[in-house]
Amino acid sequence: MRTELFQKIICYCISAVLCIFYIGVLCLGVCADTEKEYKMYYIEKTLQRWIGVGGLRYTLGEPVDFFSESGNPTQRKGIGWSGAEKDATWTIGTTATLYFSGIPNTEDLVFEVDVLALRPEASARVIANGEAIGEVREVGIHHFLLEKGLIPDSGDLMIELGIQNPSPTENDPRNMGVKVRQARLCQRGQEENK
Repeated sequence: MRTELFQKIICYCISAVLCIFYIGVLCLGVCADTEKEYKMYYIEKTLQRWIGVGGLRYTLGEPVDFFSESGNPTQRKGIGWSGAEKDATWTIGTTATLYFSGIPNTEDLVFEVDVLALRPEASARVIANGEAIGEVREVGIHHFLLEKGLIPDSGDLMIELGIQNPSPTENDPRNMGVKVRQARLCQRGQEENK
């Protein structure tokens, strides 16, 4: 009888230790201090592809290619993008995002985007870190000013294209809006195609 009581006490102690351990694991999982890219891809599900730790770092002036024949098509796409086609990539739905890190916040910058096509009646509102900076209504290369106060000390930048009136084609049921070939960030006055 004494042995049974001793066994029960040991089982309860082991169960209590396991419960405390599991609660600790859950707390660490919810409050995890992880790398930005890991959190965005695995936890928040805001990146389309795993790009590795530091994969969002960006060098000013570096082209961000959206076409499949590029030797380095972009991996910084968030939600709202189709797969890269031979010449460009379509936005899908009403929101498409791009992510950058390591952006200096000490000077004005320019976001440059080369738009190859728009669906009929479609346009895109360009938003940087939650602030509207312009609109795309036609094909061509567009420049949008990013004032130096727009980028936080962390150097993180989210560019969002808010698509108005995306639509499918006869042969493609996706709600497409804007077809982007290339984008880049540069210092003000250093734009390639003014």
